[in-house]
Amino acid sequence: MMRRLIPLFVVMFFVNYLDRTNIGIAALVMNADLKLSPVDYGVAAGMFSLAYALCGIPANFMFHKIGARRWLGCIAIAWGLVAMGTGFVFDKMSLNVARVLLGVAEAGFTPGVLLYLTLWFPSRARGQAFATFTAGNPIATIVGGPLSAAILVLPGLGMGLHNWQWLFIIEALPALFLGVFVLFYLDDKPADATWLAEEEKRWLVEQLAQEEKEKGKAETGGIRALWNGPTLALALCKLLDLTCSIGVVMWLPQIIASLGHMTMLQVSFANGVPFLLAAGTAVVVAHHSDTTKERTWHVAGPAFIGALGFLAVAFSDNLVIDALGICVATIGFWTSNTLGWTLSPKYLSGVALASGLALVNSVGNLGGFIGPFTIGWLRQISGGFKLPLAFLAFILTLNGLIVLMLHYADQRQRRRELAAPAV
Repeated sequence: MMRRLIPLFVVMFFVNYLDRTNIGIAALVMNADLKLSPVDYGVAAGMFSLAYALCGIPANFMFHKIGARRWLGCIAIAWGLVAMGTGFVFDKMSLNVARVLLGVAEAGFTPGVLLYLTLWFPSRARGQAFATFTAGNPIATIVGGPLSAAILVLPGLGMGLHNWQWLFIIEALPALFLGVFVLFYLDDKPADATWLAEEEKRWLVEQLAQEEKEKGKAETGGIRALWNGPTLALALCKLLDLTCSIGVVMWLPQIIASLGHMTMLQVSFANGVPFLLAAGTAVVVAHHSDTTKERTWHVAGPAFIGALGFLAVAFSDNLVIDALGICVATIGFWTSNTLGWTLSPKYLSGVALASGLALVNSVGNLGGFIGPFTIGWLRQISGGFKLPLAFLAFILTLNGLIVLMLHYADQRQRRRELAAPAV
């Protein structure tokens, strides 16, 4: 299943993430053409996440209504068309509108794929599956950054458009092809998979059903599933995590450019190094988490390490320390964010898992507005990036503490249930 499903989803996530974050590289020249201030750019970058957050829960309910194959295929086609349209924006208002529409179009993809993977992979293999799938994110930064910068520095591409506009148009095309491919390639559930032997299908279906039974948790459906303690705590963790990670993704090219005199290609390559290290680290940590069956410290620990990296950069004027600190911070927040998805199946099941994943993803993506906006605002009032970096360190520390609190609260609840007399 890893070979059949995960490569496709990695490629889709690569294109998905590239189409939402290539604005970070485009901003190196786009901001001047559209006359955007740091706050204007922060708002535009974050508008995507506001729409994404609002549409995430309805999108996951649609997953159940029409099936994974049709839903994920249509999502890819929709976001490709909107991403292409971003190439025709002409001021900050049209840019904001394009970002909102892109958020609406992409809202169902990540929670939909994560839910899809829970229908195919037993719990002991999900950490590795989630981490490999989300590797499409840093790959988009590693490969997409230089690709985007190369488009920006090409000789004029014509038709009266700036190169940053062509960047959006060209990089939207793969999503359209992937959407059509998915419509013919995916199966909605293991029982439908003609590429699995009957014995394999039977074992997988029985294994997944047994895991649901062993959780021994009352299944809460619909709206009620959105208001239990673990779901809300996980949503808050994801909000803090994505405030940090999306804020960094949207601003890191400009942070790097502020450290010294570099060309756009040099900035784009330097921008990819921390994410290359983060991608490899996240897969290794996920494998260790699956092997040990421990989730909490594999999420909280990297968050604390990432906070230390941000503090090192915030209080240093040394270029080497800045570079190392950015790498450590990126490894920390990326690994914590990636492994954070394994916490939802730990605390939720059934319909509660489907709606809970959507809520966690949707609330979390509000951080995609808070992060870029707050970094832009703090930069504008302070004149630099040291205050924004200290803010990010605080966010990651708080995230790690909440993960630990959720774990120990769940442990106490389990002990009370075991000590309660049978009725």
